[in-house]
Amino acid sequence: METPNDLIILFLKLCDELNTTGIRYCVTGGFAVGMWGPPRGTSDIDIVIMLDEKDRKFVTGFLKGHFNLVQSHDNDMIFGNIHIWRHILKGENENNIFPLDMILCNNDYLEKVIERKLEIVYKNVRIPVISIEDLIILKYISLRDIDKFDIENIIKSGNPIDWPYLKEVILKLNLDWDYIEAIKNK
Repeated sequence: METPNDLIILFLKLCDELNTTGIRYCVTGGFAVGMWGPPRGTSDIDIVIMLDEKDRKFVTGFLKGHFNLVQSHDNDMIFGNIHIWRHILKGENENNIFPLDMILCNNDYLEKVIERKLEIVYKNVRIPVISIEDLIILKYISLRDIDKFDIENIIKSGNPIDWPYLKEVILKLNLDWDYIEAIKNK
């Protein structure tokens, strides 16, 4: 699967526009996987974002003002302790719609994810990207088949990984370190 060009354009515009707001965020999901491991197609945009209630109203208005917003969900999707606020955006091609999933910082760990972000510049756009370790952790929390595939490819990519940090957080979150250890030792 290839990432649609319309989505890449939307992604870059979103990062460029969000950078002007002062809202703290970082990119995760398929786009981040492609930055830390082998390229992989994606059909949505995922970010970790620091928002309070007044910021949520601002973000809805911001998306309406800068993008072709189809829908902002009123209720968060909740997966364990992860709250995701979903928006649906149209691309430049009116037939293309894409989810924008905002993982809301609602605990100390997710706040630390934003603190640990790295910044890259692509096509003159500053893109705050989740650290490789925190990407592995969020993928592990979700652990769908695509997440397992991503974790293996990220670990095999040869990028430096802070193994002590990764192990500490995985154990703190009551996840099974042996799963990561087995991939690491393959």
